Amino acid sequence: MLQAVASFFFFRKFVKVSVAWNLSASVNRRLEMMKWIAAVITTLANGGIAVVLFFMLLLSLNGFSEDEAKPGLILFIVWVVLVSIITGVLSFLSVNYLVTKKSYNPWLAALLAIVVFIFLGSAASIAGVIAAIIIATAMH
Repeated sequence: MLQAVASFFFFRKFVKVSVAWNLSASVNRRLEMMKWIAAVITTLANGGIAVVLFFMLLLSLNGFSEDEAKPGLILFIVWVVLVSIITGVLSFLSVNYLVTKKSYNPWLAALLAIVVFIFLGSAASIAGVIAAIIIATAMH
């Protein structure tokens, strides 16, 4: 009888520990998933915006020769690739910061990071278009 009672209390304690461990593992997996989702969505969205801006840049460089437009196009392509990668990484890191340090919900942190870094990436890409036009004009 005493052995049955002791094994029951041990089992109860074991179940509590294993359930708590599974909950923390589930939270960590959810956080990792949200970080990667935010990074991928931010990078792809900034890449899509870059494609649209590239065609706008091509239209604005109409009338320039190939040699005059080439430095501006190269600058723009390198610029938007760097902006897309950097905003994706910053989105990944900001979700982690918001969840661990500020106690945000992982979904809310991911949504906030996506919106903020898509906006910042778009602004930086537009600045890249302007810089590319200035360089092409200087080469003209």
